[in-house]
Amino acid sequence: MEKLLRYPDTINIVGVALNGKQAVEFANTRKPDVILMDVEMPVMTGLEAAELIKASNSKIKIIFYSAFEKEEYIKRASDIKCYGFIKKEDSPELIYTAILNAHYGYSTIKAAHFENSIRTISSLPKADNPLSDKEYDVACYLATGLTNKEVGKKMYVGESTVKKHVQAILIKLGISTSKGIALKLMELGLLRDLDNK
Repeated sequence: MEKLLRYPDTINIVGVALNGKQAVEFANTRKPDVILMDVEMPVMTGLEAAELIKASNSKIKIIFYSAFEKEEYIKRASDIKCYGFIKKEDSPELIYTAILNAHYGYSTIKAAHFENSIRTISSLPKADNPLSDKEYDVACYLATGLTNKEVGKKMYVGESTVKKHVQAILIKLGISTSKGIALKLMELGLLRDLDNK
């Protein structure tokens, strides 16, 4: 979760609830677009909190976050019509992708069950990759929330080189800012975690 805080330009974290009751109160007052809800929370479970939140704030999109992938959890989460069920062992990139998916209305639920993870991008039709190999690497790293400087360190190039790649990426993908790179790669079925090839 700590790494998610490194995405200030893409994800605005408006608050943290320490238990299910606080989550319900927070949702009612702040009305966030997306809630990343821990299933196992004190006072009131995440599943119970989600039911109350959806009853009064149907537009809020909820993603469940759990150390366990119990069938009863998954079925109940599906009944609540949430937008994902991810495990605490999943990579920050998958968590980040799930949040973006939910924000833009992409559900990870299929029928009455979830897929094994939020890798819904793998089920999307693959488009031809318009980017060069270097541009593609830059785009995938930026999609995980890294800064230009951090991407440069990973690729052993200067920040100015990364910025040149970014300009080419924006033109080729037909987007105006780097904030849209992750979503565009998802739409094209091209988003990959380069650190876990």
